[in-house]
Amino acid sequence: MRNLFFNFFLLGFLCVNVWGQDSTGKRMIEKIAQEFAAGNIYEAEILALKALHSESDLSKPELFEVHKYLGFCYVAYGQRDKAIKEFIILLEINKEFRFDDKIYSPKIVEVFEEALAEFIKRSEAEKKLNDSNPQAIQIKAGLKSLVFPGRGQLFKGDKIKGYVLIGGESAILTWLIYSQLKLDQTHQEYLDETNTAIIENKYRTYNNWYKIRNITAVSAATVYLYGFFDSVYSPAKVSDSKVTAAISGNGFAVKINF
Repeated sequence: MRNLFFNFFLLGFLCVNVWGQDSTGKRMIEKIAQEFAAGNIYEAEILALKALHSESDLSKPELFEVHKYLGFCYVAYGQRDKAIKEFIILLEINKEFRFDDKIYSPKIVEVFEEALAEFIKRSEAEKKLNDSNPQAIQIKAGLKSLVFPGRGQLFKGDKIKGYVLIGGESAILTWLIYSQLKLDQTHQEYLDETNTAIIENKYRTYNNWYKIRNITAVSAATVYLYGFFDSVYSPAKVSDSKVTAAISGNGFAVKINF
């Protein structure tokens, strides 16, 4: 009974605590919205900054709203760079978000579109940087070589080795198919032969093709495995292109030289 009472007490405490935090965040945002709607831009900005630096844990939707109103304040002040930074944060929270130009002012939409362009540019730069990461290159090269030997080498810029592996594996596989066909043919001829004078020769021919087929199969597997491990562990030939990244006060920047 005592444990049951304690569990109910704990559950009630947690519910009240969570509800209190949730309502605190909502009240903050409602107050910010009221001040901004009333034209009290400075008061709205101060409240938004206090909300961001308060001890209350804001949810993502609440953070979204706070940064949105901060962006509105900076647009109203004419501080375009600050507004762009706030709108970029909105896109980091929800990259699909867009302002409806039928609801929001043209100035807000204009600044947001500039922030969107900057956000897309940064995302593409980060993607290129991630694609140039050695570990990412190894994984992609390995996956391509699993499809066919040589593709990973081509991906890493080693065209000579890549084409040699593709050509070599193609030739070996062609010969493997041919040797398998000859093996089936000579095996059947050996089984059908009734003349004891030449049956040994039929068996010898069949056995030779059996050995050739096996050697060819091992060769194909060897080239396949070599192509895979070489594509993963050999260095990429990217000396003609350099990717540099930097983080400055103005944000994240990537420079790619060809």
